[in-house]
Amino acid sequence: MEWQAREECSTARQKATWATARSVRRARYIAGVRARFFTTTIHHDDGTEATLRYRKAIAILFFLAAERRPVPRTEILALLWPDTPEGTAKNALRIALADIRKELGPVLTSGRKSVAVHDETQLTSDLEDFEVWARERAPSGLLPNVALSQPILEGLTFDDAPEFREWVERLRERITRTAIDAWTQVSDAALRDGNDAQAIEALDHALRIRDWDEPTQHRLIHLLISLGQIEQARQQLERCKRTLQQHVNAEPSTALEGLERSIEAAEVNPRRGMPNALPSPFGLIGRTEDVIALERALANTNQRLVILAGAPG
Repeated sequence: MEWQAREECSTARQKATWATARSVRRARYIAGVRARFFTTTIHHDDGTEATLRYRKAIAILFFLAAERRPVPRTEILALLWPDTPEGTAKNALRIALADIRKELGPVLTSGRKSVAVHDETQLTSDLEDFEVWARERAPSGLLPNVALSQPILEGLTFDDAPEFREWVERLRERITRTAIDAWTQVSDAALRDGNDAQAIEALDHALRIRDWDEPTQHRLIHLLISLGQIEQARQQLERCKRTLQQHVNAEPSTALEGLERSIEAAEVNPRRGMPNALPSPFGLIGRTEDVIALERALANTNQRLVILAGAPG
């Protein structure tokens, strides 16, 4: 009887320990999971880093966190196990999903045909933070906890999964383009508010992301000319030529050549070279894109130009 009592007591303590561990894990799951695309890490909300055994399990979590839709199992198999026999690939997918479930809890909902992020799971990501910033175009200066100086999901590639690598490249391009466009909108908003320095700074931010982006270079050079900063415009033009040659082995476009002629004219006669040299009590509000498009059209000798004359308004 005494032996049985000790056994029952030991079993009770063990069950209590398991129950406590389950409660801790459940509390941690409820607290949420954080997917960090810009550092390729996954964290619990208490700050501890989640450790998944399989790298393709990490890839699945990031893929589903970015897509935010039910993804057919066949799509995941084609993405990560394209050349693996079907039975082996399906088993590998089951193992990867079990790895996610063991470490992160019910963060995913998995059916016979599809997998998705669980609706009630607090799965957040720095990618969502970035997209919110881009939508709001916050002119505060810096992206929230995001560094675009290095590629997202860096190092998360697989020799046997070229489709996944292509998906990552598309995501990187989308983020880069979104960031550049957002900084451009910040610049335009600053111009409308009469804050020339902030307008220039925003375009500088855009060029730190991709210094060989010619439309942004064109916009900044045009802005510097319009503000009468001719020497700075000349320096920016020379930097633009070097970066275009270095990154894409390309010569400046006809639009940039047109800006170079404007700079040369301004160096001889400052008032002639400035597109907005004539004073106006109103100024041009939100017409930067239109001015640039018009200059490009004027610089292109291979297209027809129609001028409509009449009273403004």
